Amino acid sequence: GKLIAIAIPITIGSAVLSVTNLIDTMVVLRRLQSIGFSEVDANVLYGAYSVKAVSLMTLPQTLIVALTVSLIPAISAANARMDYLRASRTADSALRCTCLIAFPCAAGIGTLSWPILNLLFVNTDEVNIAAPMLTMLAPAVVFVALVSVTNSIMQAAGRERLTVVSMIVGCVVKLTCNYILVGTPSINISGAPIGTLCCYASIATLNLIILYKKTNIAPRNWASLIKPAIAAAVMGVCAYFSNMLLTGLIGVKLAVLVSIVIAVVVYFGVIIAIKGLYKEDMLMLPKGEKLVKLLRL
Repeated sequence: GKLIAIAIPITIGSAVLSVTNLIDTMVVLRRLQSIGFSEVDANVLYGAYSVKAVSLMTLPQTLIVALTVSLIPAISAANARMDYLRASRTADSALRCTCLIAFPCAAGIGTLSWPILNLLFVNTDEVNIAAPMLTMLAPAVVFVALVSVTNSIMQAAGRERLTVVSMIVGCVVKLTCNYILVGTPSINISGAPIGTLCCYASIATLNLIILYKKTNIAPRNWASLIKPAIAAAVMGVCAYFSNMLLTGLIGVKLAVLVSIVIAVVVYFGVIIAIKGLYKEDMLMLPKGEKLVKLLRL
């Protein structure tokens, strides 16, 4: 019975977003047609948004999932022992790891949106439509990651029912933004990524408020998140300019691949130089012990 009581809110939380995305499809398509787009044009615009922009925005999430799987038992065990300091430190560590992955992904997607899409997809017209939307969605990479990790912390703290509340609020925000913005002729399809960004930003914000108000294990060490943000910003600038310089020399597709390699090297170079990696964080990642030995933390 207790297991079902825990499982039902988690399942509902997952289902809410899926149902919203289904409704979202109908809302966006109908609102586009209501401002003068034909059914074919509306489908092309929505396809560029959902298949190209959103798919790339959610791709870094696969790296975060491995982290959240190990997070729930670690925090639950500490919480059961009433070792709230250990639980809070684990939450801090999980948040740092999440940002360590999410910030550079957001910076890379934001600065190289068109070259990356051009590398992956053949249809240039749809790439041209999707690229500005992917740039707008770049900050959502961080919010999606925060939603994932805060949901896991709340579930570990026995507050899984409250994740449903924040999810529903986020979905209402998304549908409202989409209805108003997509139906505005000057904004049209650009309203969809804005709605998605607002959705995940509101869920992440609500989750963090709930963690501070309703649990003893909220993350405390926010200052440590500045370092990955600085490294990601430097990486983003290097990626943008290296891609711009290399495109004329070696072509668009090869330039973006080389720029991504440069970006990765710059990011890790900066994060190591400013001492933004911590042993306890690395141990939470897959193959963490090998990373600790390699980086000599």
